[in-house]
Amino acid sequence: MVVKNGGGPILFGGHEGQGLIDDLAREVPLDSTAAGDSFNAGYLAARLGGADCAGAIRAGHALGSQVIRHPGALVRQAVLDAQAAV
Repeated sequence: MVVKNGGGPILFGGHEGQGLIDDLAREVPLDSTAAGDSFNAGYLAARLGGADCAGAIRAGHALGSQVIRHPGALVRQAVLDAQAAV
């Protein structure tokens, strides 16, 4: 289970244990459209790739943070490619 807190600390718990992640950077959103869906996509992709819960939360946060810095629910491919190169 993962409980997000609107940019605040994220609680998680399950068969791997429980914890709190409270060191994630807060972003000022340009547009919050698809923020939750983006978090979920990043989280699930990381879990399917073998990440533990905390790592997957960080991946979800990273993707959601990127999406909310752009207008609309979609980020241009060139922006994603540039981020992947970093």
